Amino acid sequence: MRKRQIAGIAALAIAMAGCSSAGPGSPANRGPIFRWATTSPIDSLNPFVAVQQNSFYTFEYIYPYLVQYGSRLQLIPDFAQSWRTTDGGRVITFRTRAGAHWSDGKPLTARDAAWTINMVVKYQSGPTASEGGAVTGIISAYAPNATTLVIRYQHPVPAPLIALQGLPILP
Repeated sequence: MRKRQIAGIAALAIAMAGCSSAGPGSPANRGPIFRWATTSPIDSLNPFVAVQQNSFYTFEYIYPYLVQYGSRLQLIPDFAQSWRTTDGGRVITFRTRAGAHWSDGKPLTARDAAWTINMVVKYQSGPTASEGGAVTGIISAYAPNATTLVIRYQHPVPAPLIALQGLPILP
C-alpha cells in the first residue's frame, strides 16, 4: 500500500508539473526573467537601506544611471545622452534619453532624476545618507522639460560625473 501511495504522489506531481496556469496576463508570459546566482543575499532593492554588495550590483541591472563606466573605464552615457558644464563648473546640464520607460511602462524622464537627486540632498544626513557622497556640493536639481536635467552646485566640485555614476535614479 505504501508503494502505491508513493507512486500516486509521484504521478500527481508529474501531472501537475506538466500543467501551467500561465495565461496571457500571467508573469510567465510578460517577458524574460533575469536570474542571477549569488553566494550572498540581496538584502534590499532600496538603495537607501541596502548594505550587501550584491544589492549594489543588482541596482546596476534594474535602475538607470546618468552615466556609467565603459569597457576602458571611461565615463559613457547611460540615461544621460550628453552633458555640458557651465558657470565655472557650478552647473551641469544633461540631455537625457527621450522615450525611456520604467519596467512598468511609465515614462522615465529627467524629472525622475531631479526628484532622486533632490531627495538625496534633502535627507543626506538621515535616510538617504548612504547615497550622500554622490550629491556632495549640490544645491538642487531641476528638469525644465522631460529630457533636460540641470544640476546646480554650491561651488565647482572635483569629478562630479564620477560621483553621479554611483547614484541610481529612482521612480
